[in-house]
Amino acid sequence: MATRKIKIRGYNHAVNSATTVTFDGVEIFSGALTAEVIDESDVWSGEGANPVAIVEFEYNNSDDTQETEHSLQIEITAGQIRAGNIWVEATRDAAIANSYPENERISGDFVVDGIYYYTFGDGGVYGDESESALPERTNILINDAEPISIGYEGNFSGMDFLLSAGDTFACTVRVPKILETHS
Repeated sequence: MATRKIKIRGYNHAVNSATTVTFDGVEIFSGALTAEVIDESDVWSGEGANPVAIVEFEYNNSDDTQETEHSLQIEITAGQIRAGNIWVEATRDAAIANSYPENERISGDFVVDGIYYYTFGDGGVYGDESESALPERTNILINDAEPISIGYEGNFSGMDFLLSAGDTFACTVRVPKILETHS
């Protein structure tokens, strides 16, 4: 069993944004978001708005030798946010991370404070980017309905979801096995 870090990335759109977040039914965060407020129009216009960690937490994974799945729920209690991708810790050991060929290494934006995170989406450790590949978030529901019911399409890889006070975002988070030394 190892302690793993998870980051929920996205945007905070209101000074009063607050959430309650549960992971596997356990409350891991409840309160005001401290992420900088970004106007929603800046996200759409591409005016330099980059997603940030709106919530991050550590948990003890029961089995790091295989992929596990966990329930995540984000209840928006005030304000407005965009819930985005989930970053899952791969390793904190640079020697393990650097044992991979350069074209397979985790690098750049996915190394934060000495922690290596798996690249989100439906490629890499999560799949082959084919139509049947599943990203790090599956079974997504917004207010108990599939996102397609409110205009989203696809497997939702790379998408973020606009949520306002009273909305609830739920999904299954895929946690890959911990990164091992490349053989």
